[in-house]
Parts: sequence; C-alpha cells; structure tokens
Amino acid sequence: CPGNLGKLYALSVFCSILSNHEQTRPNKNPYVNQAVSYMQINFHRPLTVEEVAATCGVDDRYLYNLFTKHLQISPKQYLDKLRLDNAKQLLNGSGCTITEVAFSVGFTDVLAFSRFFSKHMGMSPTAYRQKGQAFDFV
Repeated sequence: CPGNLGKLYALSVFCSILSNHEQTRPNKNPYVNQAVSYMQINFHRPLTVEEVAATCGVDDRYLYNLFTKHLQISPKQYLDKLRLDNAKQLLNGSGCTITEVAFSVGFTDVLAFSRFFSKHMGMSPTAYRQKGQAFDFV
C-alpha cells in the first residue's frame, strides 16, 4: 500500500491544481486569498483552520470574520466544500477505493470520511459512486 499512498498524493495534488484553475472571482482581501490558496494546496492532508490562520499570520477568529465577510462562509465550511468536491470527483472519475479517496482528501479515518460524506451528501460514498455509475453511458 505504500505505493498507493504516493499515487494518492499525486492524485490529490492534481485535483488541487485543477481547483486552482477553476473560474473564481478574485477576492480583494489578501488574507482570504492566501488562506484559500493554502487550503487548495493542502486539503489532501489533515488540516485545521488554526493552521491556515497561522500560515497567514492572523488569528483564527479574525480569519473567520474575513471569510464570512468576503465569501459568506466560514473557513471550515470552505475546507469541507473543497474536500467534498474533490471526493465527488474521485468517486466518479477514478478507480480509487473509498479508503484511497478518504486519504486523498485529508481524512486519516475512513469511517470519519464516510460520516462526513453522508452528512453532506445524504448518502454514503459507495451509494454516491453507484448512483454516478448508473448514469454512465457505455
């Protein structure tokens, strides 16, 4: 499995690069921009809002206030959305196992990933993958 972890890291970096190229409206706040960039690059590993704020040189509460002012969501919600969007891409567009997807989007516990995914999507990662495959035209 060590070889798979290298592949997972490469896959998560690839997804991160794709995320950076999405058409997004540039933000006028440099702290928000820096935090967003940092999250997009590092979402594939366990990451806390406190770490993101420290990297930007601000307090986590101040970063929270900036995010809610400029993006209308909290930094945690942004990170969750980033992880969820990448997990959905991996579930539909790769042959990765659920465990590999979980590790690729920053979870070290597959059960925690499954609960997170189910909470946000209303179905398990396996059900989501099966639903997506039902619409594939071969």
